[in-house]
Amino acid sequence: MRKTVFVLIICGLLLFQAEAVFARERVSVLGFSGAVQEEYIQTAINKLTALLMKIDRFEVVERVEIDRILEEQYLQLTGLVAEDQAVEVGKILGVNLAFIGSINRLAASWDLESKKFRAVAGITIKVIHVESGKILQIMEEEGSGSDRNYRNSLHKAVESSFGSSLAYKIREMFTIYSEVFKVDNGTIYFLDGSREGVKKGMRYYILRPEELELYDWEMGQEFAFKKRLGMIEVVDVLENLSKAKIIWVKETVKPGDILEEIVRTRRAYLKVAPRVTGYEFVGESKKGTITNWEFSFGSELPFHSGVEVVFGGALFEEIGKFDLGIGYNREIKITPGKLYLTCTFDAGFSVASQAEAWSYGFFIEGGGGLKYYFNYGNGIRLELGATGQYGPVFKQWFDENDLDVTDHMPHSHLGFSRFGVWLGLVVPL
Repeated sequence: MRKTVFVLIICGLLLFQAEAVFARERVSVLGFSGAVQEEYIQTAINKLTALLMKIDRFEVVERVEIDRILEEQYLQLTGLVAEDQAVEVGKILGVNLAFIGSINRLAASWDLESKKFRAVAGITIKVIHVESGKILQIMEEEGSGSDRNYRNSLHKAVESSFGSSLAYKIREMFTIYSEVFKVDNGTIYFLDGSREGVKKGMRYYILRPEELELYDWEMGQEFAFKKRLGMIEVVDVLENLSKAKIIWVKETVKPGDILEEIVRTRRAYLKVAPRVTGYEFVGESKKGTITNWEFSFGSELPFHSGVEVVFGGALFEEIGKFDLGIGYNREIKITPGKLYLTCTFDAGFSVASQAEAWSYGFFIEGGGGLKYYFNYGNGIRLELGATGQYGPVFKQWFDENDLDVTDHMPHSHLGFSRFGVWLGLVVPL
């Protein structure tokens, strides 16, 4: 009983300390410049303000509050974009960081094919540390938009400049770090929660400072080299406390180990996968196997799932075949961080050609196999599996004038509803 009470007291003190110490960075968007009309300047200010609020790790001083504070000081923000002015006004507003920007390019032209105006925009954003006056970061982005209305196309181009690319850059600049508070049977607890911007589904690397004699300088562990121990994913979030599951780990995790947010949890990849499958000339009693070369471009959440666009092709018996489809795969762990069982599903459209005629069909594939991650996801992946395939079936052929020439074809009925195997090489980008 005493031990339980003691633990509860300690937890309460730690939570109280976290609440007392933590304060979000107070930031503001002070303005944009550029040889453009004021309406596009306001669009840029509003979009950046909304983006900072959506990122959810700042205390954002909104425009109404900025105008109110400056009005009390008999000042105006109009035209304020210079670094020295931003520092001065930032101090008056009591912000830690000031965001200023410029619209460097904004133009639109009429596109005859789409019958719309196509606009492009280019912006630059600076992040200024108010206390020191230093520029911490300069970010450049581009955007585009189209509309039948000229002004709307320009607004859309400006708005699209403030997309996920800029959000990732800002999040990477303000990556969340924390420490392991408790480890309990594959579950990790840490003293950061919704107040700090932690959300369910976020992932973290587990780091540990290397044991080097570098601390005579009294610089602290944050200046030591760190080795990566594992990866976790947040499964539950309270105001000042988060719970996460271990995805993979190399060593035993201990309280005090460092957690570093993984900003870009999804990764793009390219895959090459030769697939050996069977075919049949229906009515000719002729069967065989072919190697269908597949190339995929996709997005994966490592150790969990992925979606991809698949391009494939094969050449056999003077017949050419081209495939275009989409695929989804789900992974089930065998050896965490290394070996996974995969379940795959593909569907798409195929076109075949022979003797200057063409045909089309559809296919559905389902399968399973194994996927191996080299270097815990930082290297290539290898896949090996088997599939069951229904289609495509080519039984109606057309010439260049779209006339039915099925009866004149060397092979009038071709089917691919069979089992196959594949070997895939996945390269993360």
